[in-house]
Amino acid sequence: MNSCLDIITLARYIGRTLSDKEKDETERHLSECRSCREEFAMASVLLKDDVTEKSPAPLEQLESVFQTIKKKAAQFYEWITVLPYEPGLQPLFVRSGEKAVSPQIRFRKDVSDLRTEFLIEKTNERAISIEIGIFKNSIGAKNIRITLLKEGGGVVSRLLKGDHELFENLPFGVYRVNLIQNSEEKGNVCFEIDETGLTER
Repeated sequence: MNSCLDIITLARYIGRTLSDKEKDETERHLSECRSCREEFAMASVLLKDDVTEKSPAPLEQLESVFQTIKKKAAQFYEWITVLPYEPGLQPLFVRSGEKAVSPQIRFRKDVSDLRTEFLIEKTNERAISIEIGIFKNSIGAKNIRITLLKEGGGVVSRLLKGDHELFENLPFGVYRVNLIQNSEEKGNVCFEIDETGLTER
């Protein structure tokens, strides 16, 4: 089994409905793939109240539970007042001489071979600024066009200058950030942001 486990296989493994051969292949893959192990561990915790250990769950029930898990497992980030310092990480976009005191959210996302870093700041009760940094091999990426699309309307597109770009006075909502480098589409990051925080989509 070379490719990562799909949701159905993982659900059947947890529900003990795989054949012995499928079970062995799944366990072999889990022993080699960190990403699938993390998904399995998370799924096992989330399923503990939904799937009993006494009998295998019907496949339909497992599929339904996994759809719920996918929604529950969307990465959520809460607003924090002061950004914590994490040893080994570059400080993100805090202007020199200023302290990070506004409610902010910081997260990273790999898009193809690019490391994308976000610093989102509440500027008032209904508005935010989004600062986006793009790096390749820990160096600021070159020739990147960032396009910010808001669900329901609104598009801003800019060529990255330096290693980060600032988008100001944006309303809460659902955003998709598309990245293009040298006319090649690299991928996108999608998230919803509101008063409670940010949820990846």
